Parts: sequence; C-alpha cells; structure tokens
Amino acid sequence: MADSQSGGGAEKARKASNYAKNKWDSFVNYAEVFPQDKDLHVFLFLIFALILHYIDGRFLAFSPASYYIMILPYAILTLLGLFFVFGSGFSLSSDGIYIIGVSVAAVAIPRLVVWLVSDYTIGSRVASSVLIAAPVWLLYLYSSKRYSSPRVRKWGGLYLFVFLFFALIKIIPTLPVATGLSPEGIDVGIAKRDLSDLFSPKKAGERLFSWRDNLRQFVNQSLGMDYFTGRVEQNKDAPLGVYLEDLRPTEPVFYEGNPIVVWANIRGKSFEGAITVQNSCYASQAPQKISGTVYPQTLELFYDEASTLECAFENENSLPEGYYTITFQSTFKFPTWGYITYTFVDQETWKAYYSQKKDIHRELDIPRKTQAIYTSGPAAIGIGSGDMPITINIDNPRSYFFGTTLSNAWSHGEILSVESLEIRTPPEITFERCNPSNYESANESDFNVYTFSLESPEKFFTTVTCWMTLENPQEFLGTNLKVMKTFAVSANYWYILEKSTSIRVKKSLI
Repeated sequence: MADSQSGGGAEKARKASNYAKNKWDSFVNYAEVFPQDKDLHVFLFLIFALILHYIDGRFLAFSPASYYIMILPYAILTLLGLFFVFGSGFSLSSDGIYIIGVSVAAVAIPRLVVWLVSDYTIGSRVASSVLIAAPVWLLYLYSSKRYSSPRVRKWGGLYLFVFLFFALIKIIPTLPVATGLSPEGIDVGIAKRDLSDLFSPKKAGERLFSWRDNLRQFVNQSLGMDYFTGRVEQNKDAPLGVYLEDLRPTEPVFYEGNPIVVWANIRGKSFEGAITVQNSCYASQAPQKISGTVYPQTLELFYDEASTLECAFENENSLPEGYYTITFQSTFKFPTWGYITYTFVDQETWKAYYSQKKDIHRELDIPRKTQAIYTSGPAAIGIGSGDMPITINIDNPRSYFFGTTLSNAWSHGEILSVESLEIRTPPEITFERCNPSNYESANESDFNVYTFSLESPEKFFTTVTCWMTLENPQEFLGTNLKVMKTFAVSANYWYILEKSTSIRVKKSLI
C-alpha cells in the first residue's frame, strides 16, 4: 500500500517536472524568436502608444496647458521606436524624422484641435469622441507602407472601419445641438459615454436601422445657432463680469489733514470682447456722502484681466474725525446669453404611447422638464420650462406661451438699464401678442429674431412674454416621432457694482 502511494507521488512529480521543463523550453524558444518578430514589435509599440493616448485624453483632457506632462512619456515612446522597433536610431534620415514627427503630432494635434475649435461651430460630443477614438499613431501605422504590420493592418483596419461606420450614424444627429470645446480641454465624460454607446451591439443595431430618421432629425433640428449655444456651454460656470475684491486702507488709522487712501483690486472676465468700466468712490457717514478721487476713472479689462483702483480723500475732500464707510462703484455694460431646447411631439403620438401604457419620456428619450442654460455673470436669464414634451394638434393648432426673465444675480450690485433683449426662434415658429409690445422682428435664413427695447428693471427683474405659433404643424413635425428646437435669448445691459470697507479718522496729533 505504501509502495503504491510512493509510486503515485513519484509519477505526479515527474509529470510536474516535465510540464515545467516544456514551459521553460517554450519560453526560451519564444525569447530567441522575439527579437526577430518585427510584426509583434510594431503591435506592442502601438499598444503602448494607445495607452499614452488614452491617459492623455482621460486624465488630462488634451488640455493645451498640460502638454509638458506628456513630453517625457512620448519621448520614451519615440526612443523605443527609434532604437528597438524601427531601428532608425538618432539619424537625420527621413525615417527618424518621420518617427519623431508623429510623436510630436500625437501630443500637438489633439491640443491644436481643442484650441482651434473653441470659437467655432463644432460640437464637443463629436470632437471629444473623435480625439479619443482616433489616435495619431494608429492612423499613421495603419496608413504607412513602411512601418505597418499584418497585426496592425488587421486589427487597426477593423477598429477604424467599425468606428467610422457607426460614428457617422451616431454623430450626424448631434451636430445641430453642438456645444463647442473649451480651451481647458474636452469633455471626457461625455466622450466616454458616447464611445460606450457607439460600440454597444444593441445601440449599433438601433442606429443601423434608424439612420433615415436620424438624418431627417438632423435637418429638422438645424437652427444655425451652434456658435451661440457653444459659447453659452463654455461660459455657464465661468466667473464672468467685474469683481471688486480685497479693499484695504493704506493705514490702520488715519488722521485729520492727512491724505486718506484706500485701494481695491478690480478683476474682469468676458466672453465677448473687452469690458469698459467707469469707476468712482465715496465716503459715507449718515446722513452725508463725500466724493473721493478715484484712479483710474475709466478702465478696459480684456478677457480675463485684473488691475488696482485707488480712492483718495485730500485737500477740499479731506475727512474730519469719525468712522466712515468707503464705497467703490464700478459701472459697466455686459452681455448675458441663454438658451432652452423644447421637444415637440404629435398629440396623436402622445396618446398612442399613453394608451399602450408606455412611458414616452423613456421610449423617445425626452426629459420630463427642460431648463434654460445661461452664461454666468451679474444677471441671470430665465426661460419658461414646463413639462415636456409639448404636444401639437395638427388638425386644431393652438398658440403656446413663451416667457423669459432677466434678473439681478449679485447681491452687491443692480441692473441700471437694459439696452436690448433679443430672442431667436426656429424659422417655423413666430411670436405674436408680446408684452412689451415695442419690439422689432426680422427673418433670417435659420431663425427669426425679435429685439425688445426695455425700460429699467422694476426692482430685481424684467420679463418678456409672447405667444408662439406654428405656421405649418404638419410640415414642422414631418414623419418624426419628436422634434427638438432651440430658443436663444441674449441681453445687453448696464450694471453697477458696489463694494465697501470701513476706516477711522482721528484728530490730528499736532
């Protein structure tokens, strides 16, 4: 019995030894072949390049300001390519120049695209997805006759075909609601979600059989206001406007007869040109106000710029003994933009979903509520939201209510006057019975424009209301299950900002 167990143990040990020896021999043989496996070298090099590209997009968002972070990783990649993969070395031959140039392009091109399209009508969802899913090294190796390999051509070609084929079907409907790219980088979260949908078998099948509807929806959604919505998206969270900060007296206590000087930092950020600011200051001690001399009185702040203001009280404007509140005032003209997207459906379509106990919001991807998006700053734009979708009775069309409000958003200032408020509507929709009634209308190729001249806001806000009418509901809906339309509002107004600090003036010691 013991001999049987001993023999069994020896047999297992022998098999384990043979297995380990075979694996070691296979590894040695592979190690001998590996240096000559050019195809594998190129493929592994490409995998490394794809990893760097993904890291650059996922964690750095291809931000133009972060290029220096990727210099070292791409330098290592380039050295691997020059010495171990393509064998060019540090030569100034065309081979070496091509390899270095492609690595430079892999870092520069995504950032150049992010920078260039920040002011043009290209959607962040489109550009983000393309930048992440189309690495420069993959495109180069796939198209290069000299450096490509069978593995690269096989898997790279399959990848590009699948991506480009389904991307066209996916991207076309998103173009009219494009939002633009920010100079800070791309929206990686949206890009990841879009790419996930792009390669989902279920989603791919839906796109494959619904391309006609998508194309038709693209035509119906087109408003020609991509630039407008893109600028709003870029600046909805940015600190726009003029800010008075860090007010500070030059002395902890002032004395009668001596100059009294208070400083303040002024900062301005705009998304549309320079901000011209008129400055003033005064000292208050109830019930009197004493004007000071401010420098500079007029100031231009470009895009994102800061400066210093000085408020002085001396000579005839000197302050007697007491406690005072020193107030800086800055007056400037500023724009605020906003937009909202409404979803329209045929009333019969809505009834059909309801009768079948189907949730039309989930089935047609319609939000239950829609909200206005507006640029940040001293004023806020509110646009009537309401429940979605808006149902249209083709046989008995009716008017729909539209309202927008311009309101003060800051506690240390107020809107002095509204220079103009402009509303852009889709070309199929017109306004009537507006309040206020003094407005001008114009028809452009892609939208209707209504410009209102408003009085100064009553206390905190001013409102414009209109009734919107569809000229041809049947043509407006076509054969679509839903139609999405964007309404844009822009306002130009004068705003006054105030910021105060306290000082004490004592009797002169002399």
